[in-house]
Amino acid sequence: MSGTAWDQEFFRRRAAGEQEPGRAQEPTAATPLAPGHTEASAQDRAEFSRRYGCPLLESYGSSEGTCYIICTPGTPEGALGVPQQGFAVEIVSTLGEVCPAARFDASGVMLNPEEAIGEIVSRGAAARFEGYYKNPAASLDRLRDGDFWTGDLGYRDENGFYWFAGRTADWLRVDSENFAAPPSSGS
Repeated sequence: MSGTAWDQEFFRRRAAGEQEPGRAQEPTAATPLAPGHTEASAQDRAEFSRRYGCPLLESYGSSEGTCYIICTPGTPEGALGVPQQGFAVEIVSTLGEVCPAARFDASGVMLNPEEAIGEIVSRGAAARFEGYYKNPAASLDRLRDGDFWTGDLGYRDENGFYWFAGRTADWLRVDSENFAAPPSSGS
């Protein structure tokens, strides 16, 4: 069903007081739709909320099931959020030390990027990680001392919110998919 046809059917059912097939109830502010991290722009998220009358809540998580960071009320625009209850997540340096919180000057420039930016690590998460299919070397690369190293860089601000800062590998992320990025020749 096309987006337009789906919209028409959605609003026809809503006007008639019918539920969508397979849905217990329509999403509302009390029952928010939380589809996961969509990488949608702030404008697109606002338009979705306006159009469907419910908030769009996003979160950061690993497909490996080891790490979840969720948006909570008050999460700044652009931040990933805070670790979900039950998940010990830290920003860790290449030496294995927890990075200090990022500090910013009055204009918003980070004052300590060398010490504040590190890898997002889910402590004690090795038991939740089943490994990569037929790739034990890649699996071992992610595990250190019982922790899962995500391969994502981030930092934590002084209010405890986590922010994405890049990747440890040469990958491009396009439409929620990772692609290897070959070196550029510079010419």
